Amino acid sequence: MIRPNVRDWTRFDDLDTLTEWLDTHVPGWLSDHVAQLAVPSMWEGHQHPKAIIGYVLSRHGMKIAA
Repeated sequence: MIRPNVRDWTRFDDLDTLTEWLDTHVPGWLSDHVAQLAVPSMWEGHQHPKAIIGYVLSRHGMKIAA
């Protein structure tokens, strides 16, 4: 489980910030072609950053800790 050290989800104010977080905390996520396509699509669809991170983590057998 990953416990994102995020108290204010608004810090993910753009897609670059979100993908930088994923690069740091989910090594190899870019090798997942489905996630690589889904993240920008989810962002453009105005999904909450927590939902996007949760989706990528779930594809790698991880989840966000409560």
